[in-house]
Amino acid sequence: DVIMAGDGYLLVIVLDVHPQLAEQESIVHNYLSACISFANIHLASNVRNTLAVIAANHLETRFLYPQDTGEKVERQKDGRLELLCQVDESIEKELRRMMMHGGKAEQTESLLSGAIGRGLLYIKRQETEDVLGKKVHARILVIKISSDTGSQYLNYINTYLTAQKISTPIDVCVVGNDCGLLQQGADISGGYYHCIQEVIMVAAQSKFFLSWC
Repeated sequence: DVIMAGDGYLLVIVLDVHPQLAEQESIVHNYLSACISFANIHLASNVRNTLAVIAANHLETRFLYPQDTGEKVERQKDGRLELLCQVDESIEKELRRMMMHGGKAEQTESLLSGAIGRGLLYIKRQETEDVLGKKVHARILVIKISSDTGSQYLNYINTYLTAQKISTPIDVCVVGNDCGLLQQGADISGGYYHCIQEVIMVAAQSKFFLSWC
């Protein structure tokens, strides 16, 4: 059970925010709200749980939370509501900055492989900074909504093998068409793979996320 483990879990969410998302105005709110809601559920369920959220589009990858990845976020048992508010504000602010960034790129596919790699580095950094040198119990959850071309195949395979080596499962939730490349990553790393045909409502998404836990 990921979110109820006594030692707590670090959950790294890799969130696809490709411009294709803007073309689907009817689902944007539900898509982002469901992702943020699950992040809050993860933090609220166990005081020892920690979180990182990395967004990826066709131009860049960006930490939405925590904003300063070199600084640990202190948690207080009686300050959960303040923490959840901080998470929401940080994610919203950084998403706005990311989506306001213009420019063109030859790369049209979301840079999810790079975001997964940054997530793995973040996990190892947390282990290095732990005063007791404990292994960090962590999982990566990739949420993908855009189409792809498979041009990053080798990058994906390298991240999958790294995740396998450090025993970090990569779970995948794909919205729309199945993605064999990401399913391969889940299989290699020991994670779960699930495909949702469409985003109908936040409650439906939250039901999946809870079943994933």
